[in-house]
Amino acid sequence: MTSGEIIQSAINRAGGANADADLNQLNLAAAVVAGQVIYVPKKGEEIPEQFAASSVNSNASASAGSLEVNARNSSDAKIDLNQADAGRLQTISGIGEKKADDIIKYRDEHGRFKTVEDLKNVAGFGDKTVEKLKDYVTVQ
Repeated sequence: MTSGEIIQSAINRAGGANADADLNQLNLAAAVVAGQVIYVPKKGEEIPEQFAASSVNSNASASAGSLEVNARNSSDAKIDLNQADAGRLQTISGIGEKKADDIIKYRDEHGRFKTVEDLKNVAGFGDKTVEKLKDYVTVQ
């Protein structure tokens, strides 16, 4: 995993959650940080105190606006257009479900983005939109 990917991606890479996992206790959109332990509790189980700070769903009731601010203020705020899933892309101001899906569809059909400017090739992304997004996205 690379720093900045989200907890949902980590769970997916690990083979997905078990049927008895209680994902409602996790902030699946939170960015993963180096050395982080992600504890996935079973339904009815509380997250042990030593893991609570890194896994607890502290933003569950936060508005989308709060999540955008949190994403921008993190130490690794730029989101990789070649790695991010739809949920991660939607944490960027101006990127809703449709635009996130369009980015992923373009990536699937045309391969990896080589530059942030390649966003202009995605329907709905013009010069002004790409200019606004430059501070929040990257291509690795």
